[in-house]
Amino acid sequence: MSRKEDWLSRNHDKFHETIERLTTYILRPANRERMDFGATTKTGLWYTEEFTPKLSDYLEAYRDWKDPGQRTSTKQRTLEVEEEIMRPLMRTLYNFFLKNNYFVTDTDLAAMDLPKRPSGGSTPVPVAPSAPWFQVVLTKVTKVVIHFGGSETRKAKPKGQHGVECRYVISDTPITNYEDLARSAFSTRTPLILSFSGDDRGKIVYFALRWENERGDKSDFTTIEHAMIP
Repeated sequence: MSRKEDWLSRNHDKFHETIERLTTYILRPANRERMDFGATTKTGLWYTEEFTPKLSDYLEAYRDWKDPGQRTSTKQRTLEVEEEIMRPLMRTLYNFFLKNNYFVTDTDLAAMDLPKRPSGGSTPVPVAPSAPWFQVVLTKVTKVVIHFGGSETRKAKPKGQHGVECRYVISDTPITNYEDLARSAFSTRTPLILSFSGDDRGKIVYFALRWENERGDKSDFTTIEHAMIP
């Protein structure tokens, strides 16, 4: 079998390892936001409302089957039924919400041990050679408005760039590591707007921007900047 065909193993333990590795990666807070699996996104709602309930049933069946002292033919069959329910959901998750998700990179797929995207022989999309130029405007209550472009004198996006990702976090102490910017927002056109609640007014948000091209490859970040939420 090809890698594309056999990534969902028929072996119970390997099948479980695939599910565990994939779901653990998606549910890491930074990954969940960055890959568009947030609670209010279309992708996140599908994952929560369609995928998660079936996943819970499968995990319960696997735990029952995994106990050798309690393993019976009935539990074996129950696990097989739950696996068959999960297979099309796993393929849907991969084909529609991961492989064709702009926010999911080839590095993400490799980390989840999923098949690579077909190359198709198309011309490579360039990664932006530098971080975005940006300017913060604080004119709207509870909103940080960020104008961005290729440079201060040339506002157009660099060739092949789909838009800008902003990684950000509200913090009482200065943020110096990009890994601590736990939340993510994305915009294909300027300005990018970060929206907050009224309770966040006066707090400090730290953020950094980077380009993403049409394949999800990313440029370097800008320096980490901060602004007070108006």
